Amino acid sequence: MKLLELVKGKPKYLIVEVDKPREVGLLDKEMAASVASLREHPGFLYLLAKLRYQRAMLRAHLERTHQTSISEVDFVKSGINWCGWLEEQLAKAAKIETERPQLPPMEAEELAFQEVSKMLEVIGIPVAEQP
Repeated sequence: MKLLELVKGKPKYLIVEVDKPREVGLLDKEMAASVASLREHPGFLYLLAKLRYQRAMLRAHLERTHQTSISEVDFVKSGINWCGWLEEQLAKAAKIETERPQLPPMEAEELAFQEVSKMLEVIGIPVAEQP
């Protein structure tokens, strides 16, 4: 009955006040230094870890549960993307390395790689020219 009243009744309007966004401006040296100091702050590191955890939880929800509609899938994917974007922006502003530097391979790994690469044949390149 309520649904019929909503459909047939007069529309109800709601006035919503929206704050005008303020200008962020450019990052000057003083502000950049204060933002960079956040990389050692435990609260900031906790928030970054929480974003990482939330993104992992959303991925697990997307992979392991059955979504009832495509809009639900889009909603979860949007959450994953926004968590990743926000984490990336915060890490970049605080100059935190998000990826570990690539280490040179150990001697055993290098020998194993060379041994396997000798067994491979690249299609289209004669055997004599292969590295």
